[in-house]
Amino acid sequence: MSALRAGPGRWPTLAFAVLGLAVGGWLWVAVPQRDAAQRDARGTREALIVRAREISKEFGLAADDWRATAKLSAKPRSEDRFYSDSETRSTLARPVRFADVVLIDPRDGERRVSVRLGEDGRLLGWEIAGKGSEDNDSSGDGDSESEQRTDSKAAKPVSPAALGPMVRLVVQHLAGVEAERFRPISSRPPEPDGSYELEEQDPASSRLVWQIRLAFSKGHLVKASLQPDVDEESLLGRLRWHLTTGDLRVVGSLVVWIVGFGAVLIGFQSLQRRSFNWRWFAVCAAVFAGLLAPSAWLGAWSDDLAVEFAKGSSAGLWEVLGRLFVVAWCAWVVLVAEARSQRFGGSAAWASMRMALSGRWRDAWVARSVAAGIGAGALMALCRIAPEMLWTPEPHWRALDVGGLSPGPVADALASFAQTGVVAAPLFALVWAARFRTAWLRALLMLIPAALLAMQQTRTDLSAALLLWSALAGGALTVVLYSVAGALAVVIALPAAWLWLAGSATGAQGVLWALAGLGIVGLLGGLREAEPVDARWTPVDEADLPSTRREKLKAEFTDAREAQQRMLPSTAPDLPGYEVAAVCIPAADVSGDLYDFHALPDGRTLLSVADVSGKGMPAALYMTLCKGVLAAICEEASEPARIAMLANRNIHAAGGRGRGQRKVFITAALAALRPESGEVEIVRAGHNPPLLANASDGMSFVKPSGLAFGLVGPGLFDPRLTSQKVSLAPGATLVLYSDGITEAMDREGNLFGEERLAETLRAPSSARELCTRIVEAVNTFVGGAAQHDDMTLVVVRRTA
Repeated sequence: MSALRAGPGRWPTLAFAVLGLAVGGWLWVAVPQRDAAQRDARGTREALIVRAREISKEFGLAADDWRATAKLSAKPRSEDRFYSDSETRSTLARPVRFADVVLIDPRDGERRVSVRLGEDGRLLGWEIAGKGSEDNDSSGDGDSESEQRTDSKAAKPVSPAALGPMVRLVVQHLAGVEAERFRPISSRPPEPDGSYELEEQDPASSRLVWQIRLAFSKGHLVKASLQPDVDEESLLGRLRWHLTTGDLRVVGSLVVWIVGFGAVLIGFQSLQRRSFNWRWFAVCAAVFAGLLAPSAWLGAWSDDLAVEFAKGSSAGLWEVLGRLFVVAWCAWVVLVAEARSQRFGGSAAWASMRMALSGRWRDAWVARSVAAGIGAGALMALCRIAPEMLWTPEPHWRALDVGGLSPGPVADALASFAQTGVVAAPLFALVWAARFRTAWLRALLMLIPAALLAMQQTRTDLSAALLLWSALAGGALTVVLYSVAGALAVVIALPAAWLWLAGSATGAQGVLWALAGLGIVGLLGGLREAEPVDARWTPVDEADLPSTRREKLKAEFTDAREAQQRMLPSTAPDLPGYEVAAVCIPAADVSGDLYDFHALPDGRTLLSVADVSGKGMPAALYMTLCKGVLAAICEEASEPARIAMLANRNIHAAGGRGRGQRKVFITAALAALRPESGEVEIVRAGHNPPLLANASDGMSFVKPSGLAFGLVGPGLFDPRLTSQKVSLAPGATLVLYSDGITEAMDREGNLFGEERLAETLRAPSSARELCTRIVEAVNTFVGGAAQHDDMTLVVVRRTA
């Protein structure tokens, strides 16, 4: 029974879960009040699409039956500096956030209208593009649509005489109350084919001129845009560089790419060391792909795919393949981080993650990580919205930017799992930083990447200083969460922050109830006493130890193994009419398993198999203690139950009882054989049930009750201990074994199990042959997978 104490503690889990759920409740109430789109029907997706259709109809295009998509956009980064540094206060200054509505002709996907609307519903740009017309003026506000070919047949023709009213109508939509201030740049009237420009001097800045640019093709309006025209020498030349949120995001993006590509390269080293788990990679990739799928059908990605597939373009297929590549990349980076944790002393932080990937969701360690992750997600969501809350006293249009104008923001929040910058890169950065031994350097290197990556996900264009502090808070929270609750909690917390905001900002109460319910279930499941973590969930790669130190340790362990093997009985007892055989195969250099034979005062022979919790040197030391205790007791006592009670008293007294000390326990199966009659009295102290094979009764597992040695004191141990007597008829076989036999796992995580063990006893064999057959059956089953636990057998067969 190889086990150790590892995983998130009970009280850190409680702190994260309770505090996070309280913050989640506050988000539920406060976030909708900060999003003007929920308080003003004009800012909803449906209202903006209706507005775009109305404007297009006024411009001579009936697009009521055209398919519509909408999403939030941000102004170009180059404009961040201009709007923050210039003294303009004009109402024409474009907002930080605006909506792009695309109307697609269902009969010809190449024909579409792009409409850009501000938060007040004012038109910022209008363009019709498609196939089969002349090239048009591509200058404008930087839209990719401006580089498309315009469609001269898409809108109702406008005669030259009617161009004047059309110009006034367009200017009114673009400029609003400032429309009367615009004057034509040229005295030449608008022409059916060509461009027409108007301008207005900004009232607050003599160096800034606002321009409206219109384009006509064969009497059709094909493009209209409003943009600033800046005297770069007089205005921008005076501006000095200062830190903006755009600069910070660029740095965060660079960190994501550097970390991601570095993890890909390091992953090949993990392949060479055979520490990369392909099965878990497939599980991660499948989970990421499954969470990405709703966005393709319900969220913002569905809009993008609709545009590409409507055009009949292969870009949609390449988009799908690109997303699948990102999914595989994310799974790769996560598993590389897991493999690297085995080399730098962080393997214990991944124990609950490995359990979850193997399907052990009911384990208390996994429940604690889930609860801590859900609660920490709410705290990270608070860090993300703090800049908006502090900077803007009034609600900001789509300030939270959760899903934007997506038809399914919750689906998009789920898809955040499949983003390298959300889950994979932060995990690898945390593992990489843990390799440094100096505490302050390790903490600094863990905080900086986590902060930069958190900054990449914090969506605000309001204050670079607030964004920086918010990112540092999010990074520190990530580091603390990884340290106290493990990698699984981080994997859950980072996307959970998106889900908390998506549910709050869109009024999706089902999502919020699901998050709160999952957090409470995890909290309640994690409050129960957790069993020790099996050591197979915390593997360690020792290849990085200095060669001299490694060789010295190997030599010491070799000596310890030889000494331990000498402590086991060299020969089996010679019992007339019986065959006895035994074997012990350690999983590590030394073993925590034990078998032994003792002559009792009443003439019986005691056969024993014991298994110490944990493995390696600590387990080997307790194995030595157990052997000595049993040998001393068997000098005086004959009843197996009495022997077990006295052994528990001694081992319980020797085990650690102080606060924070790991509780060591030993399971054992004791069988007292009376050779004359074949009667066997069996006591089981929390151990695997012995297997009895009688020709008359068939196979049966002997299951008297009992607790493990050292787990509890005599007051609880003695009343729960029972014994059971069985008879060994001629030809019958009794097998005592440790859980390293039945719990041996193949590469897919399947257990050897009791049924396969019983199957090996069906063919008659000698005791020695049966030992060999069982070990060979286990090795064949695992198929080369690493041995995770010690394997011990004692076989008794009555021959006459």
